[in-house]
Amino acid sequence: MPEAADDQAIQAIRRKAAEMAGYLADLRTGYDEATRDPFEELERLAAEAEEQKKLPGSGD
Repeated sequence: MPEAADDQAIQAIRRKAAEMAGYLADLRTGYDEATRDPFEELERLAAEAEEQKKLPGSGD
């Protein structure tokens, strides 16, 4: 039955590799979030608000 043991070992390696790939994807996402400009979203929202003020019928 060495083939059965080999199959189990290969399956265990595949599961562990998939698990590690998930960890790496999470790490990449965290790194991208940590290096993103914290004011980018605020600046975008402020620019949109300014554009809304310029539109006719905006109430100003």
